[in-house]
Parts: sequence; C-alpha cells; structure tokens
Amino acid sequence: MGEKTPERRRTRDVSRFIKNRPKATAATYQSGLVKFLDFVFDNKETRRTAPGGRAPVDVAFYDGLAIEYLNGGRDEFDFADDLQDFIRATAGAAPKSLGSYKSTVLSWLAENHIYLHQQTTRRIQAGGRPLTRDRIPTHDELRKILGHGDLQLKAYLLLLSSSGLRPSEGLKLRWDDIDREHGVIRVRGEIAKNKTPRITFISVETMETLDEWREYFDQYIAKIDAVTWREIERDTDRVFPVTYKATREKFLRVLAKAGLDETDPSTGRTVLHLHALRKFYRTRLAMGGASVDVVEELMGHEGYLADSYVRLTAADLETAYRQAEPELWIYKTKPINEGELKHLESENRELRGEIAAMRGEIAGVQAMMNALDSVLQNPAGLQYALEAAERLKEKE
Repeated sequence: MGEKTPERRRTRDVSRFIKNRPKATAATYQSGLVKFLDFVFDNKETRRTAPGGRAPVDVAFYDGLAIEYLNGGRDEFDFADDLQDFIRATAGAAPKSLGSYKSTVLSWLAENHIYLHQQTTRRIQAGGRPLTRDRIPTHDELRKILGHGDLQLKAYLLLLSSSGLRPSEGLKLRWDDIDREHGVIRVRGEIAKNKTPRITFISVETMETLDEWREYFDQYIAKIDAVTWREIERDTDRVFPVTYKATREKFLRVLAKAGLDETDPSTGRTVLHLHALRKFYRTRLAMGGASVDVVEELMGHEGYLADSYVRLTAADLETAYRQAEPELWIYKTKPINEGELKHLESENRELRGEIAAMRGEIAGVQAMMNALDSVLQNPAGLQYALEAAERLKEKE
C-alpha cells in the first residue's frame, strides 16, 4: 500500500491576496480579511505596527494568522461555519459592508483552492434592508446647509445636487473635466463606478459658484499648506483636493450648525448625508419633466434599458436637462410657465376690480364726512335745520 500523498500547502496570505490590485480594492480586501482573522482567532483589537488607532495594520502578523488558518486542518464545512459566525457577529454593520466581508472571504478562500458549495454560501445571509433610514433634503434645508458651509463645501454640494454625481466621483473631478462656461462635466471612465465614461451637466448657479471657487482656489491651497504639519504633495488639478473622510466630517459639522443633524435612533447615523444629494437630483430632475431615460443616462445607471433601445445624443440630454434645471435650483427663482402666467393675470384683474370698488366706497364716505364737517362749522345753519325738522315732526 503506497504512502498517502501529503496535502498541498495553501500559501495565499493577506499580502499575496491583495497584491497588484487597485489601491481602493486592496484596502477593502485587507480590512475584511483582518476583521475575519481577528474574529476567528478571538483578537480583541486589531494588531498595528505602533500604538494608537491610526497606525498601519501589522500585515506581517495577519499573514502569519492567514497561513495558520488555511492549513489548520479545517474542511469545507468548517470554513463555511466560520464565515457564517463572523457575519452574524458583525450584523450591526451596514448591509453593504457585510456583503463586502462575505465576498472578500469567499474570494480569498477560492484563491487558496477552497471552494464552498453554492447551497452552503447561500445560507450565509449578508444582505437585508439598510440599517439607517435616510431622506431627501428639501430646498429650504439645502439653503440652510449651504449657508453654514464655506465656499469649498458650498461648491461641492451644489455640484452634487445639480449633476447627480456620486460623492466619490465629485471629489475625483479635475478642472479640465468641467466646461464651466457651458456647464458640462465629462466623467472619466476611471472615476466612474461602472468604469464607463459619460457626460452630465450642472446648473447655472453651480457654474457661478464654481467660478468663485476657482478664483479663490490658489488662496485655499496656500492656507491649507500653511496649517498642515507635514509635507503633502497636493493634487491641485483636482477641483476638490480633499479626502472623502474630511469632506464628510465637515458636512456633519455643518448639519449640526444648521440644526439638521437628526439621527436614526437605531444606528445613531444622520438621516441626511452626502449621497442624499444624488437622490435629490434624481427626484427633482424627473419632476422638472426629464424622462426616466435621460435621468438614468446622466446618473450613469446601467441595466435600465438595453443600449439598443436608448440612443440619446449629447444634445438630447442637454436639452432635456436645461428644461428641467429650474427644479434643481437652490437659490434662483423658478420661472413662470404660460399656465401660471394666465392664472396670475386673472387674479390680477379680480384684484384691480376689488380695489376700484373699494375706492368708490371710500370716496362716498369722504363726501359724507365733508358734508358733516361743513354743517358742524355753521352752528346757525345747524340750529335752523334742527328747528325745521322739529316743525315737520309736529305737522305729522
């Protein structure tokens, strides 16, 4: 009887799993695997290269844990149970995060030639309804928010609410992506979520605010550099050379100043957030008369209709956008359409008639007052009138 062939050793640790991936993807995968390994090995906190929560993760330490876990004699069912227990233990996270954790661990196991059966993975529930409720801000609320923000935040929020860009897309825009004179944005494929380039548009008031921001831009960079304690090479080709985290924190501070920092009691998160501006855009543009095809195309959504059915030119999109644009205005007054104008003219005619009648009544009262005043100024005449009235009464 021959010797048993030794089992192939699995070697795809954390470092090898994330190697040569896009920076954002690598960070997401590393975070998910670190959390999973912390759970499996019952680590109370993430191991870092130095004390403090901001120090980099000790990847070498987690590489060792990963190899130990992969080659610890577990079978397919053990791996599946560990993943299910991990997802249940982190159930307080957002559904999107849970889905990311699950897909990360499954991809990592697959790269180590560990394939879990579809029926097994299906029972590991990582979805569900969003934990935090949200809502679309009103025009009045947006005016309050913008009134408490600085020029940089004001330009960014107006851009999001009038273009339908995702918050991350807005932060990755470069100055040469925007035609400020005509209000056109060219979204590059590398910054779009679906990696497909597209165009969208911005409102007149956003164009004006972006012009103000461009004029102040160099001063802003100089002030930021002056208060930054370490040397950072800033990408000044970007319209908003700030991180998403810093932008979100500034937005939360402005919400508090505006008295709009309402939170969901179940999660403690604000119900107004940056992504709500994309929902504002989608709702208001449709209310302005833009078709679903136009809205979906400008927002970069895929899968609504097959490409063979949708053939909208840039001119078609711009015409539809400009007609609906007033619904996106935060400060400007919405123009009056023909029906509203006729209604106002009718109301005007009625008011002019009422005013003329009131003027007639006032003139009559004034005449009576003048007559009375004349009588009061002639006591002899008044006496004569009273005596005459008395004689008439006696004759009756």
